[in-house]
Amino acid sequence: MVMSSVSEMTPTPTEQEDRAEFGQLRTFTWRSFPARSARLWAGLYLAAFFGTLLANYGISYFWNAGPASGASESSSLFMKDRQLFWKLRPDMDVVYSQQRIRTNHYGFRGNDPLPDRRVVLCLGDSVTFGWGVEESETFPAQLQARLNAATNSGKLWEVINAGVPSYSSFQTRLATEGLISRWKPEVVVVCTGSNDIALVEQSDRQTNADRAMSFFGVLLEERGLTIRDPKTAVPRCTRDELAANLREIVRLARSAGARPVFVGQPANLRRIDSILRDDPDAEKWQRFLESTTQVLKRQGPKKALEKIEVALAENPGDNYYALWVEGALLARQHDFDRAEELLEQAIEQDPHPIIVKRSYRQVVAQVAREENTPFLDTTHQFFRCSVVSPAQPLLIDAAHPTSLGFAAIADWLFDAITGQKPAGSIKPEK
Repeated sequence: MVMSSVSEMTPTPTEQEDRAEFGQLRTFTWRSFPARSARLWAGLYLAAFFGTLLANYGISYFWNAGPASGASESSSLFMKDRQLFWKLRPDMDVVYSQQRIRTNHYGFRGNDPLPDRRVVLCLGDSVTFGWGVEESETFPAQLQARLNAATNSGKLWEVINAGVPSYSSFQTRLATEGLISRWKPEVVVVCTGSNDIALVEQSDRQTNADRAMSFFGVLLEERGLTIRDPKTAVPRCTRDELAANLREIVRLARSAGARPVFVGQPANLRRIDSILRDDPDAEKWQRFLESTTQVLKRQGPKKALEKIEVALAENPGDNYYALWVEGALLARQHDFDRAEELLEQAIEQDPHPIIVKRSYRQVVAQVAREENTPFLDTTHQFFRCSVVSPAQPLLIDAAHPTSLGFAAIADWLFDAITGQKPAGSIKPEK
């Protein structure tokens, strides 16, 4: 996604809950039927399919067009969508997850975009949306303030926050074409991919392909006429699909005359509770951390590292937590390169991923290089800043930046768009 009051990759409601409530479309398979019933079932199937297909689109149309609830619950902020699975309800002002959220007439967070302005379109998930911070603290809002403060003459800028919590790169790709054609941006900022790694019953691509059959499939399942394989667990998007989605977004942006810019997904390498989440040996590793901390205090870092090496040797197939402890210890000693590598290895080996893994983040970096697109490696930059300046936290939880973290992203984007250095609070290296 829970790590703290706000969480990623599972914001409240969790990503799995969002998916179930706002668009998780279920697959179905036929049971084996006697041959003598085949024609009857085929006729019933075709009649039911076309009837329910029409009903599905009709119900969906009126449902999506209906008024939004004012209650502080998921349905007050999100609504189902035939194409995107779910989206933000327009014209809302609600308290959601202990935070005030406003959406405008177009279903974006913030005010209605003003006409006759130069447009930056920001696409992505809860990081773009700004989960856990106030509206004015999101990176799109801070970027707009920086751009307009530096504009001495000519048109002002409008930075549109089109981020939607729990969106995968596939959903971002689906939304891109309509948003670009509608708003005609000069710059398209893309920050997506963290939710791709979530394990689900079927991928987003398959869910989209099965949409026409989904309503009928659900009806059959509810009546016990179909079965699903409960053991199925696949990522919402594979790494290859993530790369394909990003390349298509770049193509769409450039074909419309816009410049694409990538912001890498933040991953908090220093979050211990993310590593322990759902681990059956969590208690054992917690004792290991406490004992290693005692060795560190009494005998120094050398003895503590020796203890860790013994644990790694004793647990060759289950050592991700020991790797994390060693990396955290090296980070305290400012051995940045070794610490970062060990922490990345720990997250990559974690069997219960809640932080986007390096193998996925590297896909974004690779596509950025191949497409000659500016790219900010937020995980790397935030890790270095958090070690050097621990009193200035850049991440709220495992993946969501603080206001200060979003300020750093806005600074970098300002530089990427204008070629100027802003007077920001933190300037990550390029």
